[in-house]
Amino acid sequence: MQTLFAIKLENIKFTNSGVTIVIDELLKQLRSTFHPELLKFKDCVPDRRLCVVKYLNEYIDRTKDLRKTNRLLVSLQKPHKEVTKSTISRWVKNTQVLTLKYSPYIVREVQVPQ
Repeated sequence: MQTLFAIKLENIKFTNSGVTIVIDELLKQLRSTFHPELLKFKDCVPDRRLCVVKYLNEYIDRTKDLRKTNRLLVSLQKPHKEVTKSTISRWVKNTQVLTLKYSPYIVREVQVPQ
């Protein structure tokens, strides 16, 4: 969650072959001899429906008028502030629950915490 929270727009570089994201903040799990972390995603030309680069670019474009911060993730509810680490954590947890619950490969029942 910390990595997603740390992504800033100015550290996202699109190229012809993909996107590179630099994480330049010291994350909790890193040592003080920190070197910026690089996330690289290649453009997925064969199937654009699975392309991280395409959807990242689309998200940035669609949220540019809402954004009042340099962070990547913003709230879709007014006043459209940057989201917190706990919000990102909740989104990921809810996505995992839905994925497990509706996956045809999972036999066991998933309990959603209230």
